[in-house]
Amino acid sequence: MSKLKMPDFQTDAEEAAWWFNNQDEIAHEAFERDGLDLVVISLEDANLGRQRAASRGIAYEDFMRDLVHQALQQEQQAA
Repeated sequence: MSKLKMPDFQTDAEEAAWWFNNQDEIAHEAFERDGLDLVVISLEDANLGRQRAASRGIAYEDFMRDLVHQALQQEQQAA
């Protein structure tokens, strides 16, 4: 992915529009820079994950990361 170049803006509105129109690419670049990947899940699944994490007394992000890891390990063993 090519690195975004921020243009010179004439107005605040022009700058705001640029940030809005490029927000997905900006986020992608930030994740790639940090060696991360962005995974999109449904709001329903996210809410269920938050409920399950809370019931276990752990952070949502930790719960979801562990859940994905476990599922991938099971999938690899089944293959």
